[in-house]
Amino acid sequence: MARTRGAKKDLLASADPSLPPTRVIPRPAEGEALDWASWFDPARPVEADIGCGMGRFLLARARANPGVQYLGLELESARIVHVDVAARRAALENLRLLQGDAMRSLPLLPDGCLRAASVFFPDPWPKRRHWKRRLIQAPFVEAMHRVLVPGGLLHLATDQETYFAQMLDVMGADARYARTETLVREPGEWTDFEKLFRGKGLPVYEASFRRL
Repeated sequence: MARTRGAKKDLLASADPSLPPTRVIPRPAEGEALDWASWFDPARPVEADIGCGMGRFLLARARANPGVQYLGLELESARIVHVDVAARRAALENLRLLQGDAMRSLPLLPDGCLRAASVFFPDPWPKRRHWKRRLIQAPFVEAMHRVLVPGGLLHLATDQETYFAQMLDVMGADARYARTETLVREPGEWTDFEKLFRGKGLPVYEASFRRL
């Protein structure tokens, strides 16, 4: 489990029998499909937060929009437990979580299942020799095109100017997307990293794209 603030307390709380059932979707075995219909109502839209971290944005959106279903993807187990406990304590029936790497989790989702997706402050891999490990590259854009509905939105944010330039280059190279009005988020929807950056007066680079 990742070294996350309050991880032990969250782990103990996750077993509290007084809380509603877990919001974490069991990861299917290799070669098996995710039972999407068991977790999401097809009559209600679904939005995903990819790399949801400690869930500040995800939880705020789920609280504010009870008619929308939310999916949080996160690699680190301690963060998954933290968001799960917070969602259960808040009785958020419209939030689900799936643990795993983004590029290994997106193939589990059905075609056209998302109305929108966000990727806020992904690992910047700041050293040039590591840029190939960055998430926002052509394979990710391809995977997102499959799971977004036509007209679906992809929201991106980073504090790294060079990464933002790469994001714009990658998205601009795919004619199946068009840049659109950037998502406006209230301070209560800022991620933990974002609060830190903005508190120091550092710039945040954001853009949104529409799947054509």
